[in-house]
Amino acid sequence: MSKRICPVSGEKIDVTTRTPVVECDGETYHFCSRGHREMFMADPEYFLSKRHMQTRLTENVTFPNRFEYDNVDDHAETVINEGLNIGSMTVSMHVLTPLGAGESVGEVTLEDTDLGLMITPAIYHEALADGLRGFHVHENGDLGATREGGKVVLAGAAGGHYDPHGTGTHQGPYGSGHLGDLPPLYFDDDGDASIPVLAPRLTLQDVYGRTLIVHSGGDNFTDDPPNGGGGSRVLGTIVK
Repeated sequence: MSKRICPVSGEKIDVTTRTPVVECDGETYHFCSRGHREMFMADPEYFLSKRHMQTRLTENVTFPNRFEYDNVDDHAETVINEGLNIGSMTVSMHVLTPLGAGESVGEVTLEDTDLGLMITPAIYHEALADGLRGFHVHENGDLGATREGGKVVLAGAAGGHYDPHGTGTHQGPYGSGHLGDLPPLYFDDDGDASIPVLAPRLTLQDVYGRTLIVHSGGDNFTDDPPNGGGGSRVLGTIVK
């Protein structure tokens, strides 16, 4: 557990996997509460300049842990989804095609727990039967295909594994590499995947707006072969 300073309250906080967090201009900031995170997102420049601290001293202003906008529509791009970091959500998983998301092959439920983000699949895809398949959070919320070296890369627009700290290394869910490294999903002989996996370093807030990708190969949690040997991208969903 590490100490950070909330940019809204100025107070020291103990950072855990459930601490509200946001990235801004390449920096990561942690907050006392989800309300303080909402306030920061509404006007980052104001809080980073510390002008609010001067106001607090001269006008005896406090910053409550709950923030209500006067007009939500005026802040449509900065309002924080109420489901983040406080519960669960279910998203459909799709076959990846050159045109983006194809047919649905089931769903995945994501749930915040005291131990991290619990991910429970309910997927059927016969082509992945009988094996462990690489499973990762990718950085962009886009399942569009791209072309690299003359070849089509399914969901290439999703980018690489989510790596907000720029580690550049694949070490699995319990390592110190990509934050998007997840435990692999197990598909049985019939092509069903239903066994939950736990991502101890993640919360629902971290993956919101990003993609979950299931690969054709396994995962050895190293960089040899690259990205653990997951191979091609087969299934995907955008968490939203």
